[in-house]
Amino acid sequence: MNVEQKDPSVQYIVSKHLLKQLLYEGMITEDEFNRINEENIKNFEQ
Repeated sequence: MNVEQKDPSVQYIVSKHLLKQLLYEGMITEDEFNRINEENIKNFEQ
């Protein structure tokens, strides 16, 4: 079973983890992190 087949909450957790890694590595800003995270919350609620 891959990530796409699991429930949306698992997908969100994985997505947030990856975002945190990008933030930690300096690849995105904190503002970008927050905006992307907000969009992910909306998308994974569906």
